[in-house]
Amino acid sequence: MPLVSGTTGLSADEEAAVRAAGGRVAVLRATNFSLGVLALRRAVAAALAAVPESWDIEIVERHHRAKADSPSGTALTLAGEAAAARGVSPEGLRFGRHGRVGARPAGEIGVHAVRGGSWTGDHEVLLAGDGEWLELRHVAQDRAAFAHGVLAAARFVARATPGLYTLDHLLARGRS
Repeated sequence: MPLVSGTTGLSADEEAAVRAAGGRVAVLRATNFSLGVLALRRAVAAALAAVPESWDIEIVERHHRAKADSPSGTALTLAGEAAAARGVSPEGLRFGRHGRVGARPAGEIGVHAVRGGSWTGDHEVLLAGDGEWLELRHVAQDRAAFAHGVLAAARFVARATPGLYTLDHLLARGRS
């Protein structure tokens, strides 16, 4: 059977097993199935290409008080894609700040997690230049936002050949 997976935080062995399954069946993986988050990822990529590399990048995510992981898989995806776009290594990610940390190093990408209330999911990417900034944000008001992407992913893998796919592949072939 084809597989649609949104699980994050897998071990290296579990990740390898999912990749191996893609050799036998269609597997679509995503850290977030909201089509709005996919649009946010694409908007961030376009914005990073349009602003100078000297602009700072900060990612702030907000989730309900019961969320177990921090930062969210979506925030880590956004940070990883921003880092790749800027040629920043994973060591360039700064998870929160506390105390006397000194001046912000060039190329640092900040990632911040907020937990409280009943937020379903809120991801904001801040691009800050000298004298101006840009905010790109996606807010999921309820979990139904994720269902649209999951259903599109299920339709996609039902017709796909074996392989490992993402939501980007789904949209490259047209929405289902």
